[in-house]
Amino acid sequence: MLSHPEYLTREQQHHLARLQSLEHRPFRLVGVGSASLVEQAAANQIAAELYYCFAMTQIACQSLSQRPDDIEPLFRHYLRKACLRLNHPVPEIAGELLKGIMRRAWPSNVRELANAAELFAVGVLPLAETVNPQLLLQEPTPLDRRVEEYERQIITEALNIHQGRINEVAEYLQIPRKKLYLRMKKYGLSKEHYKF
Repeated sequence: MLSHPEYLTREQQHHLARLQSLEHRPFRLVGVGSASLVEQAAANQIAAELYYCFAMTQIACQSLSQRPDDIEPLFRHYLRKACLRLNHPVPEIAGELLKGIMRRAWPSNVRELANAAELFAVGVLPLAETVNPQLLLQEPTPLDRRVEEYERQIITEALNIHQGRINEVAEYLQIPRKKLYLRMKKYGLSKEHYKF
């Protein structure tokens, strides 16, 4: 898989084209780019020989902005994936933020959307230029849930720092071991996940 073949030097492009012209090819060349092959060939960004290798089969994919119905489910998917990896609870997406996500053009497509979801998972507000943060406060998270999320995050960080050693974690947090175990059970945390 070759991402953006137009960034290769002319020599590299000619070399790939020669390899593809062999009767017994050592590999199958698949190129991925954001611009049309015809446009790139016309602008002399891609060698004619390489263009003909790619031109045999082309698949045009719509940009994310042309598939607005996919934006919300993809954002939610990448948000869940990031939260699972980070062992964080999945945060609620306020209505105004969701509107901002849907309005955005997403010029870098799914990569940019996935990055915004990752940022949101760690508490950074993506799309600050398209969403007024004050409007997000109109749909507040109940205080109890915020406190629980914060407590879970602190316990998780302590477990990471002390590699799941309960005595050290309890001492670090200055709480009895029994209370730590109860909180870990409440948040579904296991010391085994933090041992190295």
